[in-house]
Amino acid sequence: MEDDRYMNIVPKDDCTGCGACCAGCPVDAIRMEPDEEGFAYPVMVDKSLCTNCGRCARACPVRRAKTAPPEDGTRQPAFYAASAQDETVRYASTSGGVFTLLSRQVLAAGGAVFGAALSEDLRRVEHICVEDETGLERLRKSKYMQSSTGGCYRQVEALLRAGRQVLFSGTACQIEGLKSYLGRDHEGLYCADVFCFGVPSPKLWERYVQYREEKAGAALRSVTFRDKVSGWTNYSLTMAFDDGAVRSETQGEDLYMRAFLQRVALRPSCYHCAFKGTCREADVTLGDLWGAGEILPEWDDDKGVSLLLVHSGKGQALFEQAKGHCRWQAVDGEAALAHNPMAVRSAIRPPQRDELFLALDRMPFDELVEKYARKPEDSWKRKLWRALHRRGIV
Repeated sequence: MEDDRYMNIVPKDDCTGCGACCAGCPVDAIRMEPDEEGFAYPVMVDKSLCTNCGRCARACPVRRAKTAPPEDGTRQPAFYAASAQDETVRYASTSGGVFTLLSRQVLAAGGAVFGAALSEDLRRVEHICVEDETGLERLRKSKYMQSSTGGCYRQVEALLRAGRQVLFSGTACQIEGLKSYLGRDHEGLYCADVFCFGVPSPKLWERYVQYREEKAGAALRSVTFRDKVSGWTNYSLTMAFDDGAVRSETQGEDLYMRAFLQRVALRPSCYHCAFKGTCREADVTLGDLWGAGEILPEWDDDKGVSLLLVHSGKGQALFEQAKGHCRWQAVDGEAALAHNPMAVRSAIRPPQRDELFLALDRMPFDELVEKYARKPEDSWKRKLWRALHRRGIV
């Protein structure tokens, strides 16, 4: 972003867009604005307001990560497989529904839950606060684009000062941003991060919605990024339109998911994420138990199983409260991570990544993806796996 207002707290390619610097500014001199790729970065909206207090720099989790001593490997989490006993909750969730179970414990104690929700126009993802079961529905399921934290960090701080419990869910960089902003741990704060592949550009999603609405001749009414209509492992992106039409394609066929999964549309910092690994600031980490067929074959019904990493005593206490509502079992961490490599390593940056963004405003969406996220040629292994999966063998 060629803009002298840009806050050079860290190099642009290192900035995660968590918004902690913006929340930390006591005079509101900083605002998060999208660059030409659609990713939000901090800009100085009025230099005359700045008092050079340095709070924006102190709130930056990337700066803190660069100066923190390296982990010695002694702090290891506990690994669990889990899935909600309530099949309705399980089906309505990305994997096993554990996020809902943890959230219910906090809500039952009069607390609040923060998480990523689609905006009303379905063009953006933003962090919101919910205080009841109805609101919790908006936070379920993955949303594959970067979420704006907005004023959530300050809202979390206000609730904690009022003595309320808070569960804050998000990517690892957002959890780190919240912790850096707060400056200390709070007894009533529970943090849950996720195994993050990387965050795609909101601008890419906007272009995709526009493309699909033009194709359908109707406005988008709802979207599910991880629909289990075709199963948990071979999930689909499903879009419903105002005219009643529904369009659903599996992850390997849908154009947007292809661009995402082939890593050509991620934020620059995602290619060298500072927050990968098993030692995290969150109390729990949530993800999919990929490889469930090998690790827990008796659980593998293709309806979703969560992988839960518990990092703290608070996280363990919260999980203990939820255990009565789920099926759970301790699992071997090494085996679980072998099927979840993105938990510990960053995505590799494809050489055509920058070319895709340069062409984003010039090419039709389908041609863009076909050129820069070409579907890989099917190998005999992929064909065999799909054939066996259709027959219920794997």
